[in-house]
Amino acid sequence: MYTPMTETFAHIVAEHELELFDLFGPTLEFLVAPQPNDEAPCVMKGMIPPRASVPMHSHAGIETFFVISGEMEILADEGGKLHWLTARSGDFISVPNNAKHALKNRSAYPAVQLITSNSRL
Repeated sequence: MYTPMTETFAHIVAEHELELFDLFGPTLEFLVAPQPNDEAPCVMKGMIPPRASVPMHSHAGIETFFVISGEMEILADEGGKLHWLTARSGDFISVPNNAKHALKNRSAYPAVQLITSNSRL
């Protein structure tokens, strides 16, 4: 199980150290775990399996996604109008503070992304 660092030195987070959080299909692994300070960065590796989704939600703080592999869609709310955007490997997505959004993977392959937010999330 990964424990937050309390020392001030560089540290490699090895994949075998990560605790997997299963969110009823999609998974999260904390690379930089949430800290007591709400504004501290939180970095996660996320995976959405084929034909799975993350329901619409919103939260305080900007959330970003860098698609490492696969393809996923994000439901964006622009002025009360919802529409799906497709993000592929190498694409970067930025979700503003308190914006409604959802994610889904319609493909036959997992969608893996690097996710950043703040510790409040």
